[in-house]
Amino acid sequence: RRWRDEEWGCLDAKLLLSLGRRMRSPKEARGAHRQAEEEGWCSLVIARLASLADPETTTEARDLRARVLWMLQAHVAFYKGGGSSGGTAELSEKLGVPELVAAGLLDRFMTPQGTGTATRYARSKRQHQLCGLYIAVLLLHLDGFAFDAIAYGDELKLGTKDVNSRLREMGCFVERKRLRTGTTAVARLKAPLTFPKIKRGAAPKK
Repeated sequence: RRWRDEEWGCLDAKLLLSLGRRMRSPKEARGAHRQAEEEGWCSLVIARLASLADPETTTEARDLRARVLWMLQAHVAFYKGGGSSGGTAELSEKLGVPELVAAGLLDRFMTPQGTGTATRYARSKRQHQLCGLYIAVLLLHLDGFAFDAIAYGDELKLGTKDVNSRLREMGCFVERKRLRTGTTAVARLKAPLTFPKIKRGAAPKK
């Protein structure tokens, strides 16, 4: 994983695990779903909460998955939350994530500008795209290297062309099917990895 141990350790897995158990209960699922929405959990996280109560998995595996979902939430909120920040405390409050996680996001996806107390952080277009790709990496980890590309695009407000382009950049291919109920699109990471060929301009004339 790319985050530091202190980021990983500050995440409260118990909250998500509790929601997951309720989401798996037929009697409590609707109320748990409503609570998750009211608390601001993104749709990509909510769709995977019930998996935290899978009886076929170990306690350790469920705890790991809950923490990865927390990281997914943090990165989605960061991706959608704007391109500038005054620092760790400001970003933490804005996104509703622990300060250690906010510090990691600043370090990975923003560039400091200015010095001392006047320092602010800005995010370039490429850093914004890299955060979106990192979200896809988390989804691949959570879903066994295949995830719903339409839900991914909807959450990040990306069109089909942008979704396809970004996922190809990381070695995925998107399998689309037309059904009576609508279109499905599954992003898969397949071995051996194949990346888009580098486009080169025409050779200069001698």
